[in-house]
Order: sequence, then structure tokens, then C-alpha cells
Amino acid sequence: MLHRTLGMGLALTLLSGCRMMGPMEMPPMPTKPAPFPEVKMLEVMVGTWTGTGEMTEPDPETIKAMMPESERAKFQATFAGGSTSKWELDGAVLRSEGWYEMPDNQKGNYLEYWTWNPRKGKFQTWFSSDWSETGTGWVTPSADGRCFQVKGHSYDAQCNKKKFEGCMCVVDNDTLEWQFVEKGPMGKFGMRGTSNRKK
Repeated sequence: MLHRTLGMGLALTLLSGCRMMGPMEMPPMPTKPAPFPEVKMLEVMVGTWTGTGEMTEPDPETIKAMMPESERAKFQATFAGGSTSKWELDGAVLRSEGWYEMPDNQKGNYLEYWTWNPRKGKFQTWFSSDWSETGTGWVTPSADGRCFQVKGHSYDAQCNKKKFEGCMCVVDNDTLEWQFVEKGPMGKFGMRGTSNRKK
């Protein structure tokens, strides 16, 4: 009996409340926001690029000296690569697809995404390659938006973790210069290079 009385009282309360509130008002439907204005700093990267790089650490000559003489001719301290970058998701994300030379005349291919993270106040990146490597990082732009400090980590096909950091700077609208250091199970590797817009 008590449960029935309480139930009836609750129903009457809800009904009276509905009468007092009147017709339910729906909140306005959300509209898609424009991309964050900070992504415009990446506009200079849109296009097709070719580049070259070189190993800076460890010293290439030191590495060659440690190799068997029969293998020294195969060692290469320089490499080439290229990429094409374009806007996706109505300009909210920069998508890059590229390639890079690997030892023994092999090649790697990758996909990478950059977008602005307003909570962190920096760009967030993700990448994956056909060498089963995946990674993520954070990119802090300089005040003038011409240099980008990169820091992150990745995992290779054997699940080994590697950390990387470096910097990429816009020399002019057709030239980028970069340098990176990677630390992993095989030690520390440094590299630097230049990318040029393909016209």
C-alpha cells in the first residue's frame, strides 16, 4: 500500500510539473565549427616534395671503420625521400603520404596526419609505415609559425619502442630544412636534410 501511494504521488508530481513547464524546448542543433585557425600555419607544407638527408650521428666514417672491409662499399650515409601533403576533413587535418630509402635498395612508405589540439596548444601527429611501424608525437610551433619542434615515440614491427625529437624549419615557401635524433634499442641516430617543393 505504501509503495502504491508513493507511486501515485510521484506520478501526480511529474504531471503537475509538466503542466507548469509547458511545451518542451529543444536546444539548438549544433553546427560544424570551422577548423582551428592554427592549422593555417601548415599551409606552406601543402604540395609535393622531394628531399635528401644524411646521417650525422654516429659519425658515418666511424661506422665504416668498424665494418668488414668487404661491406664498407655498401654502406650509405645519405638517403632520399619524398612526400605529398594535402588537406583532409575540410581543412582540419593535414595528411601526408611519402616514401624514404632504406638499406639494401629497399624503400619504406608512410602515412602521417597532423591536427591542432586546442587543449595542449600544439599539433598532434600520428603515422604508420609499411614496415609495420606506428608512432605519435607533439609539434610545438615557433611564435612566427616558421619552425616546428617535434617530440614523440614509435614502435617497430618487433614492438621495440623508439623516441624521437627534432626540428623542421621553413627556409622559404619552397624549401624546408630538418634535423632529428632517434633513440632506440640500437642506440642513438641523428640525421638532417632538406626538402624542396616539386613544381
